[in-house]
Amino acid sequence: MNSKVLAAVAVIIIVMAAAAAYILWQNGGGGDDDVPDTVKLELKDGYVAGDYYVLEESWASPTGVTETTTSKYTFLRTEGGIDKASLSDDTGTIEISMLGGFLSDMIPPADDLASFSKITSEVLDTAFGNVMCDVMEGSIEGASYKVWVCPDNGVAFRTEASQDTDQGTYSISRELVDTNLFLVPDTPSGDDIKYKDALRSDLSVRVGDFYEYKTTFGDVTFTTSQEVLSIDGATLTVAYEGDGGQMTLTESEDEFLVGMMPLAYIVGAEEVGTETLSTVAGDVVCTIYEVTDESQGTMKMWVSSSTHMMYYVEMSYNGQTMTFTLVGNSFLQEA
Repeated sequence: MNSKVLAAVAVIIIVMAAAAAYILWQNGGGGDDDVPDTVKLELKDGYVAGDYYVLEESWASPTGVTETTTSKYTFLRTEGGIDKASLSDDTGTIEISMLGGFLSDMIPPADDLASFSKITSEVLDTAFGNVMCDVMEGSIEGASYKVWVCPDNGVAFRTEASQDTDQGTYSISRELVDTNLFLVPDTPSGDDIKYKDALRSDLSVRVGDFYEYKTTFGDVTFTTSQEVLSIDGATLTVAYEGDGGQMTLTESEDEFLVGMMPLAYIVGAEEVGTETLSTVAGDVVCTIYEVTDESQGTMKMWVSSSTHMMYYVEMSYNGQTMTFTLVGNSFLQEA
């Protein structure tokens, strides 16, 4: 596998792990205990531009190296049903889209409670004073989680997670350290666009071109997309968007296309069979390619035998499995 694909696979793994953590951190519960010395924090009735919250994360590696990051999320506006915010940390400030709602990093969605159980009630010493919390505990894909959730407002004030690997135990803690408190909006669902397995006649990349993949990592499913915002000579400005937010990248046409038509860049891919796959473009005859790299694991791709579009991917890495399914693409003709 060449260096470009190694880098691409590494980025995918990092993004998947980050996005999985983004979803799995959000687990909580309710309770009815009370302690006179705890503060009572009530959410505001709605939020407006300028509302914010600040989260502090600490990562610990098996070698004892610890890194701490502080991130501030500030609400800007709602656009097309999606909340826009600025994300500020020690590297700078960027605008992001928060598809799960502006408070999705602070208030756990109720649907995420299924695999967690309340083990106790506990007074937690927070940046806002002593807060009575329900302590929720559970495990997902081999990782152990503990979340301190205030039953009065659903806010997760602290999350701890750890996972054992061949290299040792990795751990992360996340704390809410500042906010001016607000409510979670509804999240709209998108339209279901259908395509056929036929590329448009103009295959040169143009402004507005995009592709979108649904990813499953264990019990977690999320969507990532890339869209070309502008073209300046050989340089594309591309918006990368996922459930964890949005970032803007600059890359070449080849780097943009490798995410959906990778065969031209892969060295050592082995053809291991064919299969008719049910896809967003209908039933498509796909050639199955497999790439194995000792440091990155195994990647298996289902690629259209006629258009070379990649419709489905399975990746195995460090005992975890991820799948990618193409759900939208401007290079395909609409059915």
